[in-house]
Amino acid sequence: MRSIVLAHCYFLLSLTVFCGLAHAEESTTYDDSILLWHNTDTGKLYYWLLNAQGELATAMAGTSGLVSDTQVLPEGWQIEREMQFDGETILFVRNIESGMVGFWRIGSDGTLVTGTLEVVSNDLTISAADWSLVGAVVVGEAPLLFWQKGDSTELRVWRLTEYCALIDTVEASGWGEVAPDEEVRSPWRALTVSVKNDEPYVWWRNLDNGRVSYWKLDAEGLFLESTEGANWGWVNGDEPLSSAWSFVDVMTINDIQTLCWRNTESGQVVYWPLDDDNSLQSSASGSDWGYVSNTALSAEWTSAGGFYLYDMPALLWFNQSTGKAVIWLLNDSDQLDSWNWVYSNSVSSQWELLHMDQ
Repeated sequence: MRSIVLAHCYFLLSLTVFCGLAHAEESTTYDDSILLWHNTDTGKLYYWLLNAQGELATAMAGTSGLVSDTQVLPEGWQIEREMQFDGETILFVRNIESGMVGFWRIGSDGTLVTGTLEVVSNDLTISAADWSLVGAVVVGEAPLLFWQKGDSTELRVWRLTEYCALIDTVEASGWGEVAPDEEVRSPWRALTVSVKNDEPYVWWRNLDNGRVSYWKLDAEGLFLESTEGANWGWVNGDEPLSSAWSFVDVMTINDIQTLCWRNTESGQVVYWPLDDDNSLQSSASGSDWGYVSNTALSAEWTSAGGFYLYDMPALLWFNQSTGKAVIWLLNDSDQLDSWNWVYSNSVSSQWELLHMDQ
């Protein structure tokens, strides 16, 4: 599945950390997975189409190029997030000063479907200084955008039409508070929003005590009640998660929602497969969590998220000092099966990679 969620990270990779891993074999079959790049000097967007092993398909014409010959990210706008919808990638952007939200529709060939930047709403804006876009998902056939205010549990949902325009500017119809009856708490960081069986989930992390929790929402993006276990719960119980652990992504693997984390001090990457109630049952390694790989990633590495490549879960990493990217292909046990360089050459520093998402 193609994707892009933004992560303003530059390009990364180090050969030494992958010694001893099985290198993926070459493949001549190609998926519709796309890496998108943004040139910070010119504002241009570039695409790479990947093969089944996560490599740039350099041998085939049309597997890389400009998303548009004419469209660039306008000055004063920032890339926010992507969403997969109706066979297209919707790339959301926002004007930093006005708070206006726009989007580009990108086809499976990596190029623009329409030749212009479209606007979600001409009337409703949202401050870039106060609100961050933490989720862009599709529930059924309805696109939803989720905005978090600061590091608090104040969440707002925008409901879009099939053309990615705001349904209307009336509160409770086109947009609204996700949990209007709940007390606003902080400091909580919304990690992301995921969808399983057409049900959206908001994943939270407490910045003080390291506890991880979730909210289960309805199809309109609303948190209906605060009964523990029904619509919210603790993922890691009373066990704190230290600040050394950074969130990588949440993926549905074997119909199980799985959280991935990376320790910024040790470089280890771990997975948390969750129960039906979205809790981590045990802290024992190998029973309810484990290491994705014995390989430790150096501090130069940055995560660009998780996605699916021919239905195989994959994690993408970058090394800023080398300007290269690598992909980890995972097996059914959430562990590293093989790895591959996305491209044998380096990418110059003015290009930033947009984060992959499932």
